[in-house]
Amino acid sequence: MSEGLKLPLVLIFIVSFLSIPFIFYVYTNKNTSETGNVQGSTSEIPTELGVTLRVNSQGGAWDLHQFLCDEKEACLKSLTIGKPWGIVSGGVTQNYEFNIAPDQNWGTDFKYLKIFVRSSWGSMSRDFVPSLLHGENLVESTTITSDGVTYDVVLIPLENITDTSAILIEFSDY
Repeated sequence: MSEGLKLPLVLIFIVSFLSIPFIFYVYTNKNTSETGNVQGSTSEIPTELGVTLRVNSQGGAWDLHQFLCDEKEACLKSLTIGKPWGIVSGGVTQNYEFNIAPDQNWGTDFKYLKIFVRSSWGSMSRDFVPSLLHGENLVESTTITSDGVTYDVVLIPLENITDTSAILIEFSDY
């Protein structure tokens, strides 16, 4: 190989070798700016309007129950009183999020949404404790005893679930 050909090949190799960290830096910054999240951190402000429910379960399967009620006192008399609005179930998870949008057709007869999480059938019984992370003044937390077991229940007035509300409630079994 001639001396004139070796020098450009060596320069090309050096330039390519030195450009790898720069290309990696540009690539990683481009990907993190598109997602808008910082790795290793979580936001305590919900990204969606309405009510965002977050479930953390280390002990196994769980069910998140939702009931619509017309009166507060009647709603708190029993765990399953009211019109069943939905059930969301899952297994061992961390930061599973479920959103209840403000544009639901609740009906004119209902004034409250009752929410609680309990162990699924066949799973070891454990307590899911709610934490009100955002919108604390818009919800009420209480307990209801059913079949000798005390459950933590969150009661949300439907008038507080609006296009401007961002409520975040986290249920954890640890």
